Amino acid sequence: MKNNYITIIIKSIKDNSKTKIIFLTIFFIMLCIPMSNINYKDEKSTTEFRYLAKTPTLIKNKKINYNFGKEFESW
Repeated sequence: MKNNYITIIIKSIKDNSKTKIIFLTIFFIMLCIPMSNINYKDEKSTTEFRYLAKTPTLIKNKKINYNFGKEFESW
């Protein structure tokens, strides 16, 4: 009787961790969807008739841009 209870607890812990991993994977994929719809190529807005600011890049001069977060936020 005691062994059955322990195996049930272990199985529930394993199932719970699988559920968490699946949830987190779906969550992070959902975060990337809006980013994929950003149009980086247009230089002029067709609705507002003005030039757009240049999009910051993650890599500048073959090095990682450590200010990318701040630049992207101000963009």
